[in-house]
Formats: sequence, C-alpha cells, structure tokens
Amino acid sequence: MSFSILGFTLIRTRDLAALSEAAAAASSSLAEPPQPDPEPADETAPPTASGQQAGGPGPARGHDPAQEAWAAVTTEAPPPIGAEPREADRPPKVVHEVLRLADGVLDLRDSLGTAAADGQPAGTVLRWAGARATSLMAACEVTWVEESGVFDPARHKAVASREAPSADLVWQIADTVRPGYAWRGSMLRPQEVVVYAAAMNEQKDAGRDNF
Repeated sequence: MSFSILGFTLIRTRDLAALSEAAAAASSSLAEPPQPDPEPADETAPPTASGQQAGGPGPARGHDPAQEAWAAVTTEAPPPIGAEPREADRPPKVVHEVLRLADGVLDLRDSLGTAAADGQPAGTVLRWAGARATSLMAACEVTWVEESGVFDPARHKAVASREAPSADLVWQIADTVRPGYAWRGSMLRPQEVVVYAAAMNEQKDAGRDNF
C-alpha cells in the first residue's frame, strides 16, 4: 500500500514539474513580441549620406543633407511652358507709379525749356522733383537705361535715324530721345534713341553691289 501511494506521489510530482516548465515557456514567449520579417531594401530610394539605401542598415536619425537635396529635386516640378511669371518675378505696382513720376519730370523739363535753367524757381522745383524720383527709383531697384555705343534691339528702340558722319558710326546710337528703365536687370521699357544710318549714296552703292 505504501509503494502504491509513493508511486502515485512520484507521478504527480513529475507531472507538476512538466506543467511548470510549459508555463514558464509560454510566459517568455508572451513577454517578447514577435519580430517581423525584414523587408527588402527599396532600390529606387535615394542614397543617404553614408551611401546606403533608405530603409537599410545604418543610422536613421539626424540631419541628412542627401535626403533633403533629393526631395528638393524630385518634389518641385518646373513651371509649365507658357505659364505666367511668378509674383516674385514681377515688379510691384509701386514701380510703375515711380516710372510715371520719372516720365512726368522728363516731360516737365522738356516743356519748361529755358525756364528750367539754374537760378529760376521752376528749375529749382524741377531739380527737387528729379532728385526725389531718382531716390524712389533706387529704393524700388529701378535703374535708368541711357546708354551709348552700338544699337541693341533688346535694350534700345530706334525712333529716328541720322546720317552717319563716317562709316564706322553706322548702327551706333547718335542721341537719346527718352531713357529706358530696368528692374533688377530686366528691361521694363527700352531706351528710345536716334541711330546713325549709312548715307543715301552708300546705300545705293551697296544695292548695286548686290546685283
């Protein structure tokens, strides 16, 4: 009778030990979350500063100039052909008002003529208005275009011609009728000029040479 009780006791002890080991294994598996399978590296992702693919091994935190440069290149689309210029490329409205003021000063100077000479009240007012217009133009980044030399259709507008005194002056600017204006290097209005032209007899000779 004692052996049977001892055998039953030994069997129960062995079963309890097995159950304890199974419970410990289950607890450890629940404490550690399952690890996902590693995803393959994206071959189309931009390289990082260390030369590794994004999402691959390597540091994932911190400032990465290579990533920022790639994003700046790939996300900003160029403007479509024929699109209107951006607001930053257009002069502000005050620029056009300043140009009207400058033109008014020029017209007033031409109309006054000799009355705008030094010592005359009209001349004093005209010089003050011209100085104010020049200061406003400088504040708006507008510059005068009053050039000499070779005629340039991109910057000059020929409103008259004059016979050149010599052949080397042909297509040179003889005089300025009205100055032009430029804003940040871009022409707002071309300079109106008188251009030297070849003499009539030289033009006839050149025409006969073409036949």
